Amino acid sequence: MTPFIETQTYSPISEIIGVLVILAGTVAAWRFVTKKIALLAFASGLLSLVAFFAIEKLETRIDEHGIHYRMFPWQLTMKVIPWEDVLSVSIKKHIPSGRYDPTPAYEIEDYNGLYIHMNKRTLVIGTKKPAEMRAVLAGLRNAGINMYLYGDQ
Repeated sequence: MTPFIETQTYSPISEIIGVLVILAGTVAAWRFVTKKIALLAFASGLLSLVAFFAIEKLETRIDEHGIHYRMFPWQLTMKVIPWEDVLSVSIKKHIPSGRYDPTPAYEIEDYNGLYIHMNKRTLVIGTKKPAEMRAVLAGLRNAGINMYLYGDQ
């Protein structure tokens, strides 16, 4: 069976806009700030933050061994949730982190999530390919993986 593999990154357009806003703000403030070094330090800190988001990515792999995920550079190695620990999974619209849903979520600019229901916790992994993910999960279930996939009878 072909595994589901997805790598998500932030949009390059949002990165470019972030850099342009920081540079424009620095240029605009240059005349009014007496301590130029403090302004340069602040701007370089903001540029470093934008650069950090430029390298951040979410990697997901779903195969017969389980659900593998990692949010690079926060996690250097893939974390694995073996199928034995999964009670059920569902793919549905997800409100981004922290607004109304306290469920821990790994996501990048998306509103669909794989809800993984385990014995004592639930985890959400964002996806931009919900139909492909659902097809692989249904195929794994049909191949003998013991899981309940909500919305797929």
